[in-house]
Amino acid sequence: MTRALVVRAGALALIHEARQAGHPIGVLTNDLKAFHSEEWIEQMHVLDDVDVLVDGSVEGHLKPHPRLYELMAERLGVGFDEMVFVDDQMSNVRGAETLGIRTVVFAPADPESAYDEVRKILRESAPA
Repeated sequence: MTRALVVRAGALALIHEARQAGHPIGVLTNDLKAFHSEEWIEQMHVLDDVDVLVDGSVEGHLKPHPRLYELMAERLGVGFDEMVFVDDQMSNVRGAETLGIRTVVFAPADPESAYDEVRKILRESAPA
């Protein structure tokens, strides 16, 4: 398995840009360990580039349960108003919005639009 087959190049570029700008990066997933082996997870080198991983299958709650978003904020050391949440499931997006988290809907058919929207938000909220 190669990274290019699993993680979009645009996503990798966005993660790199955000880290360079000083933004902490988190991945919030419902099912990483529930559906994937340790060997597969170890090959997901993109996870080496994130500060926090919150996996609902480990935490005992699934998105859009508020506790997952709370754990992400706690572990990143940021408030909800400092977060940007990207997801392709509207129920998860609405769950984040309910807590006051800025959201971007990810459309798999047009990923660059989501990446561009995240870049715009991050520029507007650059760390001091």
